[in-house]
Amino acid sequence: MLPKCSAARGLPKDVTTTGPLKRPSCSKYGTSVNKRSIGYYETWASTRPCSAVALEQLNLQGLTHINFASMFFEPDTFELTHMDRNAGSLISRFTKLKERKPGLETWVSVAGKYQQAFSIISNTAANRRKFINNLIKFMQTYGFDGMDMDWEYPIADDRGGKPEDKANFVLLSRDIYNAFEKEGYGYSLTLPASYWYLQHFDLTKLQPYGHWFNLMSSFLRDMSTYVAITFTSMPRCSRVSGILNLQEIFDIINDKKLKLTHDKKAGWVSYDDDKTLMQKREFRVSRCLGGMMIWALHQIDQDTPIGGSLSPEEMEETEAIYQDAAAKGVCYTSMYDDKCRNGDYEAAQMREQPGFLSTMSRCSKHQVRCFCCSKGATMGTCKWRGFRGLGLSCTGGCHGDETEVTINTNYVEKNEDQTCIGGTKSYCCSGFKPPISREQVSEKIKDEAADLALAAAETLAMGIAAKAFCRVAIMAETLPLRIIPFVG
Repeated sequence: MLPKCSAARGLPKDVTTTGPLKRPSCSKYGTSVNKRSIGYYETWASTRPCSAVALEQLNLQGLTHINFASMFFEPDTFELTHMDRNAGSLISRFTKLKERKPGLETWVSVAGKYQQAFSIISNTAANRRKFINNLIKFMQTYGFDGMDMDWEYPIADDRGGKPEDKANFVLLSRDIYNAFEKEGYGYSLTLPASYWYLQHFDLTKLQPYGHWFNLMSSFLRDMSTYVAITFTSMPRCSRVSGILNLQEIFDIINDKKLKLTHDKKAGWVSYDDDKTLMQKREFRVSRCLGGMMIWALHQIDQDTPIGGSLSPEEMEETEAIYQDAAAKGVCYTSMYDDKCRNGDYEAAQMREQPGFLSTMSRCSKHQVRCFCCSKGATMGTCKWRGFRGLGLSCTGGCHGDETEVTINTNYVEKNEDQTCIGGTKSYCCSGFKPPISREQVSEKIKDEAADLALAAAETLAMGIAAKAFCRVAIMAETLPLRIIPFVG
């Protein structure tokens, strides 16, 4: 048993180490941090007495994921429940944000309503199964793409933890991950940086059962295991004693015409601007981290780009990633000699291994696979890129205004094989748009046509869901688990 630490609750002084840590190191020009930009939105943000931010006002520029913070679950029924009265009216509006930004994923953050709530749902296979079934039902109902697990914290005696929590959390994550893989959902785990709490997360065993870790880096140093709260009076807008959100800070700076000083050593309680965000970005790149996590979106002036720490070129690259993600969610590759499903569009034919589904076997000489996209998708103008000639390797990739909808080592054109000797080619579409959503149909139709059109949209949505295995395979094959730091 480790001794209790000081109030800072960092690493105990008498805990021995095995020597210097081998930290990962990457070039300062690396792009791994561009893979994910995750923002959280708290459900009470629209009810503040001033500087309220409605969901529809959010600046989504630079985001790949947005998390709904948070849902609780009942420790007896294991059904998800709202954290506050305002949350119920927000859920459908939240997932509708995807209409504004193709490729954006909407996730739900799940926390325990009571102490020991997570201990209860994780301690038996039956409880885990019941909880997961409720999760999937909730996500299907509202159209979420993934879930962020926020267990604060296993085993911790000040949180009502139990000794078996550490092992049970691995089992819970395993069961969630496996169930979500079948449904096409993502799963992330939020971690504390404070050793006092982190010691009870079995990271080695958890790693295979999550798509990434979100790291609460406000706990990275001993002195900041307590979030920087001065315990002064309550500000007018955020209504939390001792805390000013970023928007309130900039309002004060502008109102009082204050002169700003950048302290590179950060010796004082501080806030972020473009300079410090760039410093944080450089650190993330140097440590090969997989993205950025922002707590919280509604604490920022919505006229200011969230991606202020990204260059215009990086923002353009990130936007292309979103479009690619949208394409891969609605397109799929058939087995050899299978046709596209009824109503789906056959975009191309191939013989070899699809790059995103590389475990599929190769076709025989006279067989082909069909690359299919869901009915309602706008393909635009498409062509294969990267084939350099017979007997040569391929160099895939699309132009800046194109969406990469699939890759392959072969394609069939006019009954002739074009096969790569190494590498892959890319199927690139300019003007690609995913199918119209059920919600979009609902807004655009009237009266008697509504029921018929909605029924058709539901049928279409079921077809798209059935094809979500493609996105799951992509995530498993191409996105190794990364640690994403907290920015806030």
